[in-house]
Amino acid sequence: MENESERILIHESPLSMSNVIEVRNLTLTVPTSKGRSPVIENLSFSMKQGEKLGLVGESGSGKSLTAYSLMRLIKNPVQIDSGEIFINGVNVLQLSEEDFRKYRGSEIAMIYQDPMSALNPIMKVGDQIIESIQLHKKISHKDALKLAVELLESVGIPEPEERINSYPFEEELDINDSRCSYHYYNIMKSVKSCLV
Repeated sequence: MENESERILIHESPLSMSNVIEVRNLTLTVPTSKGRSPVIENLSFSMKQGEKLGLVGESGSGKSLTAYSLMRLIKNPVQIDSGEIFINGVNVLQLSEEDFRKYRGSEIAMIYQDPMSALNPIMKVGDQIIESIQLHKKISHKDALKLAVELLESVGIPEPEERINSYPFEEELDINDSRCSYHYYNIMKSVKSCLV
């Protein structure tokens, strides 16, 4: 059951319930010698269930900052000066960091351009997947391990029982091989889908 603050935020939200993401007038700024200067100004867009959105622009145009804003990963000196970000009807900019953690990974996730960078090189692959599963599901370590192996198998990782205990840098697949990127993209996508 949703808590009282989520229910209030959802009912106060004027956006169409068919939008799973809606960004309104988002402005991000950075400090300059003349004060704060916008790097993204009044950005608005929405997405319905099943839609895909491509952000296209030159290097430095704000594509990554937009994605980081959705995930609430903006760090100083960049700051969100104004705007609203709704995920499934909830204005996530009004949530505490602790409350937003419930959304990150289960309601919204980011898959980086380089899927290998999404994995911590000094943690075993399985530990990282298990950590994500247990963060969002109340299941035992044993059950999370079983699910992690199934996820690796479901996306075509060969020998998932062995790979689960390897480090990302130990993978035999060539990092530049498109199959490797595809596999790791699918791992992260599968972890997200099993949490919803």
